[in-house]
Amino acid sequence: MGISHGSVHAIVTKHLLYRKIFAQWVPYQLTEEQKTQRMAASLGHLQRYHEEEYAFLSRIATGDETWCHHFETINAQRYEDTLQKLRHAIKSKRPGMLSNGISLLHYNARPHTANSVRNTLQRLGWEVLHHPPYSPDLSPCDFHIFGGLKRDIRGHRFASDEDVCGWVKMWFRRQPTSFFKDRLISQWDKCINSFGDCF
Repeated sequence: MGISHGSVHAIVTKHLLYRKIFAQWVPYQLTEEQKTQRMAASLGHLQRYHEEEYAFLSRIATGDETWCHHFETINAQRYEDTLQKLRHAIKSKRPGMLSNGISLLHYNARPHTANSVRNTLQRLGWEVLHHPPYSPDLSPCDFHIFGGLKRDIRGHRFASDEDVCGWVKMWFRRQPTSFFKDRLISQWDKCINSFGDCF
């Protein structure tokens, strides 16, 4: 754009009133509609949790994407391929989960909401849980996984995409079981208690 980094930062923070949360720019002040959407989604998910208990949580598969050195850009086709790989992984590692039904919690990025992806999800028979805009604090990938992953990958150099993928897979395998314990319930509670504000 031909302007300095400082000027861009000033425009984004002082004029557009955005701030960075979990590596994403979000408005300083959410609109009342956005707060209502966040509270409604959190309340709806909590109600299902209280009605169905662990059966609801055990059906949730969540995902998002993040930039790593030498990692290709995610588009709708790539995301469809990822969903097929996820289905295969669930079938081999958690076979009962497919028959119980999958509830997918993913962000509302363009690759996730493309018509072809919606068709794939419908064909798979997966429910998509509502995820309101400007809500990285309600996405386990953003508020829990990506921070630790990016902290640990910092300083590493990779020669190929395969090397990056191998490192990331090993990173997940090294995490204790407690790392994967569900943290959604407390996040939904926090959203309701903050009346929909980011926290």
